[in-house]
Amino acid sequence: MLRLGLVGFGKWGRNYVRAALAAGNAQVCEVVLPEGSMRAEEARGQGLQVRHGIDDLAVDAVVVAAHPSTAPDLCEQLLRRGIPVMVEKPAALSVDAAQRIVAAAQRSKPVCLVAHQHLFATAYEHIRSHVQVDGDTRIITRAGGPGPYRDYPPLWDYGPHDAAMIWGLVGTDPLHIAMQQRVGTAGSHLWLNMQFAGGASAACEIWNDGAPKSRYFQVQTAAGDWIYDDVDPQGRLQFQGRYLDIPYEPPLTRALRCFADAVICGGTDDDRFGAHWALRVADWLSRAQDAATPVA
Repeated sequence: MLRLGLVGFGKWGRNYVRAALAAGNAQVCEVVLPEGSMRAEEARGQGLQVRHGIDDLAVDAVVVAAHPSTAPDLCEQLLRRGIPVMVEKPAALSVDAAQRIVAAAQRSKPVCLVAHQHLFATAYEHIRSHVQVDGDTRIITRAGGPGPYRDYPPLWDYGPHDAAMIWGLVGTDPLHIAMQQRVGTAGSHLWLNMQFAGGASAACEIWNDGAPKSRYFQVQTAAGDWIYDDVDPQGRLQFQGRYLDIPYEPPLTRALRCFADAVICGGTDDDRFGAHWALRVADWLSRAQDAATPVA
């Protein structure tokens, strides 16, 4: 049983506590909270040891579920000490911050996983194992909902999952990224278009302006049309308009189990691991942000 420390005990921090219990090979034992935190009593009520700094942790690995403005510093400190880290997305809000995470991971080479959890969704894994990307491939994504309203843009909230899933399929950086955005009193709505070498393309729609919740990933190829829809009540995976019966487990649970297995085994060759995922996603989203043009 892997002993986990947790930095951040908000909604997503608590999600990691539940995911570890469901994974079966890990347990969150300690949580880092500021002195006098109102969440300390809740944490102790869940059997967690409350610490006041990452230097006080006595665990096998650490989950960083802190604000992305502070997550890079935390990851850098932990990775430099050789402590395995699983970090909630977005791991960083800039290319420079992501590069610091990569540099720290390269020095001591601990296990590092950026929690782009949909890479571990069984539906996405099925698509990835069956699709060969070529010039005819078109990827369409829709991700958003009525909030949450964070203090960073929806591009960096919902976008990391889409960027990670697209890169996981295509395996190369876009030659060109364009983005349009509409900002209103209710939130923002964004449209990204990416072109890749060989002719493959991706179109992403992202929002937090009150439109219904969506987590939709479609891959159109000459060989067939695949859809991973995480909020479709009839099923999460379709091929050619037909639902496929595949096993389901929450992606975060599967990601955490894989992380724990990698730490226990002393490493992994799973290509979904590595601090470079933080850098790749930060680069794509930064390019999109720089290219943004307003629309009415």
